[in-house]
Amino acid sequence: MFWIKFWPSLFGAINTFLICSMAMRMGGNKFAQFAAGICLIIGGFLRVHYLFQPNFLEIFFWSLSAYLLIRYINEQQNKYLYLLAVALALGWMSKYSITFFIAGILVGLLLTPLRKLFTNKHLYLAALLARLIISPNIYWQYMHCWPVISHMKKLIEE
Repeated sequence: MFWIKFWPSLFGAINTFLICSMAMRMGGNKFAQFAAGICLIIGGFLRVHYLFQPNFLEIFFWSLSAYLLIRYINEQQNKYLYLLAVALALGWMSKYSITFFIAGILVGLLLTPLRKLFTNKHLYLAALLARLIISPNIYWQYMHCWPVISHMKKLIEE
């Protein structure tokens, strides 16, 4: 039972650290960091990280991706684009809902002065890296007639 609870709890603790770090990197003082952390660990978040469900990975990779994007925006170092690509790809492997997060990031970048990022060749190389990581999953979906789509259709029918 220990190991079943260990992994979600570990990722939850790392996620709390990431959220507090995001508050700091966006200019928040100690109180803002504390508030971000305390808001995260109360309520439904704590329950998700106590149970063994795939949702804890979804939340973690969304948070990690946001953290890496903030790091890139603040520091303009291309290594964060590659790390972001890996985080998004691993998020894809845990749950496909990260596609909505990716869409949100792209729209957000297009609507801000950060759209200049689309002229950075490292963005496209990072996207290629993410595509390479998720390609076995896409291949498997293709070879099995897209079970995720048929599953979603059945959920809508019920």
